[in-house]
Amino acid sequence: MRVLKNLKALFIEETPEAAERPEGPATPEASVSAGSQRDVRQAPSSPGKGQTAGQPDDRMMAVLFSAMEENNIQGYDYLEFRDTLKSLQAMPMDEATRFRSAFAMAQTLKTTPEELIRTGKAYLQVLEKEDRKFREALTAREQSDLRSREQQMAALDSEVKANQERIETLMAEITKARAKMEALGGELKEVTRKMDETRSRFESAYAFIAGQISEDLKKMEQYLK
Repeated sequence: MRVLKNLKALFIEETPEAAERPEGPATPEASVSAGSQRDVRQAPSSPGKGQTAGQPDDRMMAVLFSAMEENNIQGYDYLEFRDTLKSLQAMPMDEATRFRSAFAMAQTLKTTPEELIRTGKAYLQVLEKEDRKFREALTAREQSDLRSREQQMAALDSEVKANQERIETLMAEITKARAKMEALGGELKEVTRKMDETRSRFESAYAFIAGQISEDLKKMEQYLK
């Protein structure tokens, strides 16, 4: 079975800078707990650190290479043939000659064009399976996130409506209280006026009667000796 880094080299031309960078994990930073699906939560929409725009994402490529590793076909297959093609790239030959030369080497291991095509299609099926798993996981994650946010929005909407109703109720109560305060203010003025009037009438009556009695007492002291 091929080493992952060698498998990666079959498809990606590494620059010296890229070769010096530590190899990333074979799967994204976190995986689905069951292990059968790759976690899509960390799938980036833009190139990662040290990655050139337009190039496939390293972590996602690692997921696919890992799946190919897990389904490696024993014997000389498409991957070995591609390895031979890569080794001939530096040779001064056109594409057709390079393919024929690579196949000539493959023939020494008793392989056929049909077998190479069959194994190549088998790896395509592996990638297609990973693609389906990724899309299903992504869809499930999106739906989960959407449901979560929709539920949060619904809860906040209910809270806003409840608070709005509470505010409207409080405003109505404040309006009623102010009207009652105004009414009580008018009543307070009327009660004060009446009390002042009663006090004035009482004091007037008191002064009149007390004055009469005081006058009689003076006369009695004067005349009844």
